[in-house]
Amino acid sequence: MAPKQLKRPAAATESAPAKKGKTAGIGKKCKEIADALKSAKAYPDHVVKMLGENLAHSLGDVKEDRHEFQVKVNGMVAEVLGSVEAGIQEDIAAAQAKVAASDTEKAAREGALEAAKTTLETKQAELAAADKALEEAEAEVTATTKALKAAEKDQKAGDADVLANEEKKTKLQKVVAESFQPAKEGTVAGSLKTAIAEVAKLGKENHFDAALLSSLPSALGKEPSARGSFDETVVNQIANEFKEIETKLNTLLTEAAPAKEARQAKVTEAAATAAAAATKKASCEEAAKAAKSAEKEAIAAQKEAQKAVKSLGPEMKEVASSLAEATESLAEFQEGPMAVFKELLEKSKVVPEPAVEEAPAAVEATA
Repeated sequence: MAPKQLKRPAAATESAPAKKGKTAGIGKKCKEIADALKSAKAYPDHVVKMLGENLAHSLGDVKEDRHEFQVKVNGMVAEVLGSVEAGIQEDIAAAQAKVAASDTEKAAREGALEAAKTTLETKQAELAAADKALEEAEAEVTATTKALKAAEKDQKAGDADVLANEEKKTKLQKVVAESFQPAKEGTVAGSLKTAIAEVAKLGKENHFDAALLSSLPSALGKEPSARGSFDETVVNQIANEFKEIETKLNTLLTEAAPAKEARQAKVTEAAATAAAAATKKASCEEAAKAAKSAEKEAIAAQKEAQKAVKSLGPEMKEVASSLAEATESLAEFQEGPMAVFKELLEKSKVVPEPAVEEAPAAVEATA
C-alpha cells in the first residue's frame, strides 16, 4: 500500500501581490507535490527526483505563459501522481475484496479444519490397524520360531540312530577298504601292524567272537601265499562278518529313510514358515512406521488448520484497518497534493468574471 499521505498544510498568507504571470506561494505547494511523487513505485528514483526538483519551473508560470517543455513535464507529473493514486485505489480494492470474501474464507478455513480432523481420524485408525498387524506378526514369529525349534529337536532325536548307523557304515567301509582288504590281499602300503589293529578294533566294536579276534592278527599278518587253511578260514570269516554288518546297516538305513525324510521335510516347512513370518513382521514394521509418520503429519496439518481458523479474526481486523487507512490516504492524497497540483496546473492569469445575479422578477401592482 502506498505510504500514507500527510494532509497538506494550510496555504501561507500572501504578504505581497504576485509578480505578473507567476504563482504566489509556490514553494510549499511544490514541496507537497514532490513529497507525494516519492510514493510512486513504478518509476525510477532519479526520474521522480528530477520531476520534483523542476516543479517550480514547470508549474511556476500560469498556463498561458508555459513553454511546450513545461507542459510536457507537467504531463509527466500528472502521470506519476496518477500512478500513486491508482496504487492507493488498488490497495483499497484489494482490502475491499478481502472483506467481501471474509465469509467465504471463513467457510473455506473451517472446511479445511474439518477435513484435517477427518484425515487425522483416518490416519489414527490406520496406525491402530498397523500396530495390531505388527503385534500379530510378532506373535506369529514367536510361534513359528518355536515350531521350527521343536521340529529341529524332533529331527535331532529321530535322526540320532540313523546318523549313528551312517557313521558306522562309513567307518566300516573305510576300514574294509583301507585296512582289511589290503591286509587280506597283501597290498598294505603303510604299516601292516596298524592296519591289523584297525581291523581288530572294528571287530571288537561289533562284538566279534573272541576266538576270531585272537586269531585275526596272525592270519592277516601273513602273506596270502603263506596262509594255511585255518588262516584262510579266519580271513574269510572276518570278511563275511563285515559284509553281514554292512547288510544289516543298509537294511536299518533303508527302513529309517522315510521317517528321516519326513522329519527333514517338517524342518524345511517350519523354516520356510518362520522365514515368511519374519518377512511379514518386517513389512508390518515398515507399515507401522509409515502410519506413525502419516499420523504425525496429520496432527501437524490439523494444528495449522486450527491456527488458520483462529487467526482469521485478527487478519480481518488488520484488513479492515488497512482499508480504513488506505481510504484515508486516498482522501488526503486527493485533497492534498493532487488538488494542489490541479490548482497549479490550471492557474490562469485570466480572472474569471463574477457571476451576475439575476434581478428578482417585477411584481405587478394589483389594482
